[in-house]
Amino acid sequence: MHELSGVNDIISAKVTPSGYVALASDTDGYKGKVVVYNKSGREIYAWNSGNGYISDIDISDNGKCLAVLQLSTDEKKADTRVVFIDIARGDVLSTCERENQMGVNLKFVSSDRVVVVTDNHIAEFGKNGRTFF
Repeated sequence: MHELSGVNDIISAKVTPSGYVALASDTDGYKGKVVVYNKSGREIYAWNSGNGYISDIDISDNGKCLAVLQLSTDEKKADTRVVFIDIARGDVLSTCERENQMGVNLKFVSSDRVVVVTDNHIAEFGKNGRTFF
């Protein structure tokens, strides 16, 4: 068991079968922060969200890919965005968007695809940027 300190309000947390932990929280100066820990509890990746509020996260079972569900708003609409990140390299692999929808839940269904539930739709995205439905 590992104890975390200095974490602001938690937005979402996920644990893989192999023991990786992804934790999304509020943070000062950004619209959210995601930190990934290995099974020993050591931080291996951190990402600050500047473009959208984090509404959910998930990490692939193998601990290699992070998916961040974001909400971007303006005066007239809300849009949902999924950002896929390669944890080892720290690179954004792709970004997928749904206009005029609020994403509420995200789940890896394979090592390279997520399903997203929005306020009026269910969508599946690949980490390569492809929209399946």
